[in-house]
Amino acid sequence: MSKLPAGLSKLRTFATECIENLEDFQLEHVVKLMERLREPVEGELFRNDFIDEMAFSYIKYRLSAHHATSISPLKKENFEDILALTFRKLGRDVPERGAQNHRGADIQVDGRGYSLKTTGTKEKLKIADDADLPVLRGLLPNDVSMPRRIDISKFAEARWIREPLLAGDFVTLKVMMDNSIGTHIVEYEKIFMLHNHLYFWNNMSFVRYELREIPKSLIEYALHIPAQQLEYNFRQEDDRRRQHHGDQYRRAQNVTAWVHPPGYAVVGRTQKSRLYSLSLDGSVEKLRVMGIDRDSCPLHAWWTLRAPDYLDRSN
Repeated sequence: MSKLPAGLSKLRTFATECIENLEDFQLEHVVKLMERLREPVEGELFRNDFIDEMAFSYIKYRLSAHHATSISPLKKENFEDILALTFRKLGRDVPERGAQNHRGADIQVDGRGYSLKTTGTKEKLKIADDADLPVLRGLLPNDVSMPRRIDISKFAEARWIREPLLAGDFVTLKVMMDNSIGTHIVEYEKIFMLHNHLYFWNNMSFVRYELREIPKSLIEYALHIPAQQLEYNFRQEDDRRRQHHGDQYRRAQNVTAWVHPPGYAVVGRTQKSRLYSLSLDGSVEKLRVMGIDRDSCPLHAWWTLRAPDYLDRSN
C-alpha cells in the first residue's frame, strides 16, 4: 500500500485519481462509505482516563466505516484493531499482536496492558415509531426493556477444569481457579467491555455501543468462593443430569457458582447479595463471568449510528 501524500489538497487530488481508476462495483462501495462518513454519529464521552476526545471522535468514524456495509456489531478482533489504529494515530505506543510484554492483555498502550471484551443483545429491540428518536440522543423510552446484565462468555482459557472436576476434587479445583484468576488479572490494568444494542425504529435500524469498564475488584471477589460452594453446585447439576438423562447420563463437566461480596460466605441455593455467576466450563475449557450488573460497570462513552439501508426492515 502506497503512502498517502501529505497536505489536504494533495490528498484530495490523490483521492480523485484513485476514484477514476475504480471499477463500477468498487466505486459504488466507496460512495456508500463516503455517504456513511457524512452521516451524524451521536455519542458522549464521560471519562477520559482511557480514551480522550480525539480518540473518541476517531472511533466514531471507524464505527461509521464498519457499518457502511454491515449490520453485524464489532467483534472482539475488530474492537482491538480500531483501538490500536486510534492510539497509534494519536502517537501512542501500541505494539503489534505477539510483541506485547503483558501476556494476558489484549492491547498494550504506552506500556500498560488492557483486557478487551465485546458482548451485546441477541435480538433487535423495537421502539415505538412515535418515539422522538430516543436512541440518537442516547436515551430510551420507559417502555423499552434494556438488558441489565453483562456476560463475559470467555474471561479466560481454562484447560485445567476438567480433570479435578471429573475426579470430584473441589479443593484442587478451587486452588487452580484462584491461581488462574489471580495470574490473569495481574497482566493488565483495566478490563473494558464494548456492549452493543440493536434497535429498530421508524423503518430504520440503529446500533448503539457502550464502552464500559468492568472493575477488576468485581472479578477478584470470585477468589472468595469457598470450595464447598463449588462442590454443592456441582452435585446439584450432576443430580439433575442423572435424573433427566437416565441410562444416557454423562457426568457434568461444568459448575457455576454465585459470587458474593467479601465476607458473605454462602453454601446453598440462596441468591441474596449475588454480584454475578462464575462458570467453570470444562466442556469448552473456558472460565465465564455471567450476569454482571451493568450499573456496576462505569460508562466511559457511548456511540449510536444508523445501520445500512438494505437492512432497514421490521422482520
